[in-house]
Amino acid sequence: MTYGPTLTVDETAEIMHIGYNSVIELINEGHLPAARLGKSHTLLMEDVLDYIRKTAAEQTRKRRESKNGDTIPDIPVRKGQRRRRLSDSLGI
Repeated sequence: MTYGPTLTVDETAEIMHIGYNSVIELINEGHLPAARLGKSHTLLMEDVLDYIRKTAAEQTRKRRESKNGDTIPDIPVRKGQRRRRLSDSLGI
């Protein structure tokens, strides 16, 4: 699917592989900039990509730091979700 310079919440959720309500939560918490136009939010593709880049960089930094110790990186987990290790998911 091709996206333009502006996105709806549904399009943003699809790009980020998260749910509609998670996008709304990111907007309401101020993590993801959006304009409320009428009854819907409009997001800029550039802002969404910037958020993904910053989040990926932060999580990568935490993983690298944790390699030096036995600590698990503090990656945010949404309400209702459990933190899972890759080995648990693979049944290893």
